Amino acid sequence: MTIQLDCYYSLSSPWAYFAGPQLEDIVRRHKVKLVLKPYDFRAVVVQTGGIPIRTRPAPRRS
Repeated sequence: MTIQLDCYYSLSSPWAYFAGPQLEDIVRRHKVKLVLKPYDFRAVVVQTGGIPIRTRPAPRRS
């Protein structure tokens, strides 16, 4: 039986890019099947009351 690891990510997130090598390491060490599940971060921000990055005040963006 192969264990499945679901990874939800957004292409607009820099964290998805930075986490890639660590995610590959986890998959390799634990011999799990990686299932990538992209989602629309902009839609989530609107639905959860967040502030899109481009419209945040400058100090918060930096």
